Amino acid sequence: MQWKMETHLIPLGFVAAVAIFAFSGWKSYQNMTRAAEAVALQKHTYEVSKSLDETLLRLVDAETGQRGYLLTGDVAYLAPYHAAIKNLDQAITRLKDLTSDNPNQQKRIQAIEPIIEKKLAELQRTIDLRTERGSIAANQVVLEGSGKGWMDEIRVLASEMANAENDLLRLRTQNTNERLASSSRTITAGVIVGISLLSLCFGLLVRELSERKRAQEALGKSEKWFSTTLGSIGDAVIATDISGEITFMNSVAQSLTGWGLKEARGKQMDLVFKIVNRDTRQPVENPVKKVVRERKIVGLANHTVLISKGGGEFHIEDSAAPIVTDSGEDIGVVLVFRDVTEIKRAEEELRQSQ
Repeated sequence: MQWKMETHLIPLGFVAAVAIFAFSGWKSYQNMTRAAEAVALQKHTYEVSKSLDETLLRLVDAETGQRGYLLTGDVAYLAPYHAAIKNLDQAITRLKDLTSDNPNQQKRIQAIEPIIEKKLAELQRTIDLRTERGSIAANQVVLEGSGKGWMDEIRVLASEMANAENDLLRLRTQNTNERLASSSRTITAGVIVGISLLSLCFGLLVRELSERKRAQEALGKSEKWFSTTLGSIGDAVIATDISGEITFMNSVAQSLTGWGLKEARGKQMDLVFKIVNRDTRQPVENPVKKVVRERKIVGLANHTVLISKGGGEFHIEDSAAPIVTDSGEDIGVVLVFRDVTEIKRAEEELRQSQ
């Protein structure tokens, strides 16, 4: 019983293993998707930091161009100054777009923009003074220190923005690592459990095949013993399955019916074992059908004649019994009969003489 239960568990085990692999793959896909989203957010953070650095760089470039012009009066320094101002506008616009989903960074940008405008206005004012009134007037404005104060404020706000982005980067990096670790754990656990389950099922399958092989070998020995034993007795023996198809005939049965075992195997009993009443010549019910119907041992009535395949007739006596397994299941019928023609002839002669 335990072996049968284990046998039934094998397909369930394979199904469970497939389900585990599918679930593991699905969870891994989810984790990898989330990890990809976290990586995209990391990339976004890098882009914000890069845009912030570019904003400060353009502002420094503008200041450098302004100082070069103030010191030399060479208008060539104004070309990089104007280029820096133009690129600065683009950098600030891009910074706004990248932080549109971050209210705190948007507030910082709103705070830093007016200061940048004041710083740019201070730079332009000194340039105009240098052009119109000379270096002394321009340097006087520089020495007042307002431009340096605004630049310091810009750096403080930029530093706050950079720190906020670094914090986001750490969180997003941690999230990415956790997703990847979770995916790795899910895959590892799924593979271990799935392989273990498959190994168990494979072991049970090998055991089942071994049991079947031993059962087949035992069955083969039993059938050989059965055939040898039944073939050596003097009575005729025919065995059928539960549907009445012939599975075995010994040599005596083959001789009386005129059918060989090979040609008779698989055929219905009515076709091979033809019996009629001696006096009425009417067909007699096949005993196999009666056994299947009544599930008990039955015998033929007197005056039963077997008509062989070649047309010969034999008076027979027989009994048929069900073949039952240990669990009580009917799996076939065995019919044992013998030729009593000579006995019947002697009885008839004796009756006539008396």
